[in-house]
Amino acid sequence: MRHNVFDSMPSNIVYDKANVFADFLQTAGLYDSMKISEDNIQDLSSIC
Repeated sequence: MRHNVFDSMPSNIVYDKANVFADFLQTAGLYDSMKISEDNIQDLSSIC
């Protein structure tokens, strides 16, 4: 069985409605895209 990279992290750290990238990674389709901008770069860096 394969494990998701997020399995070992508490869900409140990974999935937060205020974090647009965490929401995108968990709900978007395979070919969906999202633009990275100065306004949302902090959200991206907080999930890495």
